[in-house]
Amino acid sequence: MAGAVAALVHAREGGFDVGEAHAGGGGELDADLGVRGGLPGQPVLGAGAGGCGEPAQLFAQDVVVLTGVFAWLGKPVDGVFVAALLTVIGYSVNDSVVLFDRVRELVRRFPGAPLPDLANRAVLQTLPRTVNTGMGAVFILTALAVLGGSSLTDFALALLIGLVVGTCSSVFTAAPLAVELHRRV
Repeated sequence: MAGAVAALVHAREGGFDVGEAHAGGGGELDADLGVRGGLPGQPVLGAGAGGCGEPAQLFAQDVVVLTGVFAWLGKPVDGVFVAALLTVIGYSVNDSVVLFDRVRELVRRFPGAPLPDLANRAVLQTLPRTVNTGMGAVFILTALAVLGGSSLTDFALALLIGLVVGTCSSVFTAAPLAVELHRRV
């Protein structure tokens, strides 16, 4: 995705616009993505921030790890695996949204506090919910892996791996990403 942002910058410097791009100060190109619901022309992510690639890396990491583990184990990549992969992405997105929402609430409640401290507090506040949800799913998926048939075993195994990876990516990647994106804006 960083290559697409570089192409966007190159296209802008070449004399033509691509999408909703606006030249910012100092030769930097700002993309108006409407993430914050701002007005057109309001810079949201700069070209140096990697565009939308960095938030997408939260979920690409889950896909790569799960696919790699399944390839390493020699498990088939079929429709059941794709369903498990999409479920893992949905779980990771949900966990990240909960964390980002808590950061947003804390920023509104403590407007002068530094964002890294608020992100840390948000992680600590959402961690019990994340662990409780994950443990409930682990018990059910373990029973499904042990008692289910061969296709259910692969599905449950994929979800167990994805649950661990998705939880780690939500907790250990989403909060630092929020802080880094806020610093770059």
